[in-house]
Amino acid sequence: LTVKDLEAIQSAPPVRPRRWHDYIYDVLGPTEDRLPVWGNFRPVMPWAIIDRRIIDLALQFSDRPDDSILKGFRRLEDCIRTRTGLDEHGARLFANAFTGEDAKLEWDVKEQTGRAQLFSAAFMAYRNPRAHRELDHDYVSLHTEFLMLNHLFALERQAVHRTAPP
Repeated sequence: LTVKDLEAIQSAPPVRPRRWHDYIYDVLGPTEDRLPVWGNFRPVMPWAIIDRRIIDLALQFSDRPDDSILKGFRRLEDCIRTRTGLDEHGARLFANAFTGEDAKLEWDVKEQTGRAQLFSAAFMAYRNPRAHRELDHDYVSLHTEFLMLNHLFALERQAVHRTAPP
């Protein structure tokens, strides 16, 4: 730019759009063609909240998301088997670990059943399809699923061994 160009820009009256959408269309295009504004950003791993037991899986997530999620579910089963001594797999393991009168683990909250069902439901809804066929998910869905798995690890860590009723 020349000095004359800068002076012309400085002295020009501002051009303000009369309506917000007149301005934003120039950036994002018409409504039907654009993603929500946050859709332009790639999801990032929230490192501060990742359970240390799956940090290695989080580190490899961007290269191998499917593998990270599948290994994470296996690791969650192993953690619960180790804590409870149960020799079950999948939804049955989670049900025996967290529900019923002879459950091995519990939380110090009233929502025992709801938390327990999260484990079985997540396993059936996410791990089972992933283990039995190739899935075609977008990166955002995979990322969300990994964070759900991370939350199950957090809940497992909060669970305590159930004491026998008097």
